[in-house]
Amino acid sequence: MEKFYIVTEESDLNKEYLGYVNNRKEVNEFVKKFMKQEGITANEYNAEKIYIIPTDEDLESFNKVLNKQLENGLRQFKLNSDIAKRWIKFVSDNNIKILHKPFVGTYFNAYGRSWSRLFNVGDTIYCTYESEFDFTNPKGFKEIKASEFYKAIGE
Repeated sequence: MEKFYIVTEESDLNKEYLGYVNNRKEVNEFVKKFMKQEGITANEYNAEKIYIIPTDEDLESFNKVLNKQLENGLRQFKLNSDIAKRWIKFVSDNNIKILHKPFVGTYFNAYGRSWSRLFNVGDTIYCTYESEFDFTNPKGFKEIKASEFYKAIGE
């Protein structure tokens, strides 16, 4: 059964998700600074272990220190490369914490396989949760109609 929600301020997930969103913005600024300083021209990346979708220029400069391409085009800098070591030092020196997107399943009292979506449109946080077992709505989760949810996705 799948249910659709607006996550209100009453829920801890609201605070956790907003913290994650703000953290992403902060981390993005640090990544841009590091990439500029290192001469990386990629526009798409994953900050956790410095993955990039390399440009032709990046391939020319860094191909020998990049691992094989993943399905989504990302390539990780080899962990023993100087650039990866500088990234780790940069993160440590700047006291950067890279938060993960909150796991919605921890807020529901359901076990087994489950699926969820979590995103915001403006100031509103939307969530879906689906499980093969029955579950109750957690505190601060306002159930909405599927049509309202899909309308928000379209905005």
